[in-house]
Amino acid sequence: MIETYEDLYAIVNQAMAENPSDVVTMTIADNQACHLVHTPSGRKVVLMLARLDEEFRIGFAYFAPRKRQADWIDDVIAHGVSSAFIHQLIEDNLLNAPSY
Repeated sequence: MIETYEDLYAIVNQAMAENPSDVVTMTIADNQACHLVHTPSGRKVVLMLARLDEEFRIGFAYFAPRKRQADWIDDVIAHGVSSAFIHQLIEDNLLNAPSY
């Protein structure tokens, strides 16, 4: 279950270790957000942790190359986030995303 940013980073690192890619990098921003970047294209997914009452949620946003505003934003209940979920997010939005 994800309740801290360290938990989130561990799941992301696990997903990246299970499915290595030379073209996706992870960085941690000053605000603790986790940035996943497809280096050849500049596509980016940003993951953030939020707590709403007693529920933890993971918010994520997709940024097209060279864009400062997210193309879309979504969130899920944190206990449903696994390394497989992160891997699918990377596959669908960074590695296999259509070029715009």
